[in-house]
Amino acid sequence: MSVVACFHAVTETQLATFLKDPSALVAFLESDQPKANSINIDQAADGIQYLLSQHNCPEANTAVLGGTKTATEVGYGPVRYLRVAEVSAIARGLSSISEEQLGEHFSPEEMQEACIEPNPDWFWEDEDSLDYLLKNYLKLVEFYQKAASEKNAVLQYET
Repeated sequence: MSVVACFHAVTETQLATFLKDPSALVAFLESDQPKANSINIDQAADGIQYLLSQHNCPEANTAVLGGTKTATEVGYGPVRYLRVAEVSAIARGLSSISEEQLGEHFSPEEMQEACIEPNPDWFWEDEDSLDYLLKNYLKLVEFYQKAASEKNAVLQYET
């Protein structure tokens, strides 16, 4: 089974409502209504997190698996949130790491040995796997930049 990482930008007012009323958070996440600034980075979360962890940038390291846990469980664990100041710091941190810099730490052997998902025996050896990670990394950078410019908080979860 594959884990997909999802991200939604929300206002601080929405976040406060969701923290006070978990059923409102679940309704928001399960709604078929399009969400203005939302992305998923498919199954690239572990790979991106692994590559980000190779950089000395604590702010960027919280982009994928950071945040404060809520009591609401969705998919593979709790929904996590980041406040506006945290989102701004992450956006700055991610902006300081280029695609090329991120890709410098790509090592199929090390990633497979570390059981970085997705982890079928062949995945990290595929010639397109780095492109897959970088494409999703750019989506993540753009998402955080937009959320920061709009002074939004962020919800993160895995399905």
